[in-house]
Amino acid sequence: MSMNVTKNCSISIIVPVYNTNPKLLKKCINSILQQTFNNFECILVNDGSTKKQTTEVCRIYAKKDKRIKYFEKANEGLELTRKYGIDKAECDFIMFLDSDDYYEKNAFEKLYNTAIKDGSDIVVANSYYQYLSWLPCRTKQKVQIIKNIAVNQDAFLNEYYQNFFGCNKFVITTWNKIFKASLLKNKTFHSFRYGKWEDIVLNSQVFPTAEKISFITDFLYTQLYGGMSTNYGGTKKFDAIYMCNAYFNLYDFRVKLLQKYNVFDTHKKWLIIELKNIILFCIDKMIETKVSEEEIINNLKTWRQTKYFELISEHCAGKNPIISLMENNEFLKIAEERTLAVKKKYFVIKAKRILRKILYFLMTNK
Repeated sequence: MSMNVTKNCSISIIVPVYNTNPKLLKKCINSILQQTFNNFECILVNDGSTKKQTTEVCRIYAKKDKRIKYFEKANEGLELTRKYGIDKAECDFIMFLDSDDYYEKNAFEKLYNTAIKDGSDIVVANSYYQYLSWLPCRTKQKVQIIKNIAVNQDAFLNEYYQNFFGCNKFVITTWNKIFKASLLKNKTFHSFRYGKWEDIVLNSQVFPTAEKISFITDFLYTQLYGGMSTNYGGTKKFDAIYMCNAYFNLYDFRVKLLQKYNVFDTHKKWLIIELKNIILFCIDKMIETKVSEEEIINNLKTWRQTKYFELISEHCAGKNPIISLMENNEFLKIAEERTLAVKKKYFVIKAKRILRKILYFLMTNK
C-alpha cells in the first residue's frame, strides 16, 4: 500500500545503487517497504549504473510507492552518492542501506524508538553477515555490542572512539545505525575516495559531534558477502602500493582527528597496530594475487623507508617476526617465508571462491 511522506517524516533511508543484482536490489527495497515502522522516505540514488535491469528495478519501485524518491546521477563513487542522498533527505533522522543488503522488519522501529527514548543523536545495533542471500544460514558479526548502553560525548571519545582506530567494539559501517539528520546535513566532511574505507572517514567525523550515543544488542541488519552483487569496491586489481599509501593518508587524517579531540595519547597505539596489520595484509595479498617476487621486495623496501614503518618498528620491536625481518632489510626472506605460508592456505581460499561463483551463477540464472 502506498503512503505519502509527511513534511515532518521521521526517517530518511538512503540507498546508493550501482549495477546491483536486480534480485538482491528487490530484496533490499522490500526490506524497507515491509517495515513495522511506516513514517519514512526511501531515497534511491542511482550512481550512473550501466546495467539496465538495475535502473528498471529502481524506476518500477518508485512508481509503486510514493515513499520512494528516485534519483539518477553520473557515476561519482559511494561517498559522493551518500552525500547526494543526505542533501535530498527531508526527515528528522537518516539511515543508510547498501543496495544488496537488507534490514529486519522491526529495524526502523527499534532504532528510532531507542533514539527518542534515550534522547540520542546516534543509535548503533548489531548485524549478521551472509555469503549469499538465498542461503538459509546467517552468522552474527564477530564484533558485537554485548549490552544496551547510552554514553555521552566525553565517554564516547575516551572509551569508544578507538573503535574507528583499529580496536573494534562495534561494526564501523554507516549502515545498521540511525543518525540525527542535523549531524549530517549542511556539513562539510573531509572526503577522499578510499575504496573500502568510506565508512571510517564519515563516521570518525560524525560520531564525536554527537552529544549522546546509544548501543543496542538487537541484530537488525544483514550484510551480504561473496555474491559479486554490486561493483562498489570490487572491480580494481589489487595494488599494494596504492592501498598502503591510501591507508597512510588515512592514518594522518585520523591522527588530526584524535588531536582535535585531545585523545591522541589515549588511542594512538591502536592506530599503530592497525598500520602493522595493513602491511602484513598487503604482503600476503600480493602473494595470493601472484605479484612477482621482485615487485614484493621493491614494495617492502619502499615501506621500510617511510615514517610509518618507523612508528611500527618502535611500537612492535621484537613482537612480530615479519617486522623484525624488515628492520634487518631481509626482504627476500620475507617473500620466501610468506609465499610458503600463503600457499598452504591458498587452495582452500581458491576453492571457496570458485564455489561462491558457482552458487552466485546458480542463484542469478534460475
